[in-house]
Amino acid sequence: MLLLPATESHARKIEYHLPDVGYRIKVEENFECKASPAPAADQLNAKGFRLLKQKQYELASNKFKEALKIDICHVLARYNLACALALLTRGHSNCSLDLEPYHAISELEIVLQLDPSRRKRILEDPDLRSIQNTVWYQKLLGRSMSRDGDLEKILIGVDTWHGLSPGILLVHDRISFLESGKLKFTWIDPDASGADSRDKEDLGTYSVKGGKVVIKFPKPFRGRDTYTGAFLKEEMLEIPGLGRFKDAVYSCSD
Repeated sequence: MLLLPATESHARKIEYHLPDVGYRIKVEENFECKASPAPAADQLNAKGFRLLKQKQYELASNKFKEALKIDICHVLARYNLACALALLTRGHSNCSLDLEPYHAISELEIVLQLDPSRRKRILEDPDLRSIQNTVWYQKLLGRSMSRDGDLEKILIGVDTWHGLSPGILLVHDRISFLESGKLKFTWIDPDASGADSRDKEDLGTYSVKGGKVVIKFPKPFRGRDTYTGAFLKEEMLEIPGLGRFKDAVYSCSD
């Protein structure tokens, strides 16, 4: 299923991003890589992999983390940890950044710097399916946010953009950019109750030009029929009047 771990014999400067609410924080760290994989790390990785095959993802992730404490550059353990975290993410809405897709992606960023040849495997591995609707994965496919044609593909590829409500970590609004310039805006009235509090949908259209995303509704929605947005950072789309939308949801409330 996975390739053998790469070996390193010197210190490596590694850059990756840690997930935070709304944004990702860039981290630079020096990794002291061993000349060859540590046997104890190999053993812990093997135990973790057996647990992964048994679908005991949380226990598996703990074994991979233990292996990385012994050998921080153990590429296979780090790759397997990313798979375990991605599998934990599937179908979960939990008040934990560990279950946000970008936590698994943080591990994959490190993997690609230690062993760039794993890019193809990351793109094909079914264990990583839960990260495919992220900007990071779309860029790994070779799509660039600086090209309007690619930007449209990224908007569609993310599948659902999750709106963050001001002041609380609770998603109310969602946008799905569809093929042929159509979109679906799903929203909840936070002041409504009972049947009125269920999801509502409004259909519209969109276009991309010069890095801007223009959204149009057939009739006024929240006071206007046209909205123009752009990316604040790679995974955060800001549309004044509608809000800020993230490619991966962090769902947590008090």
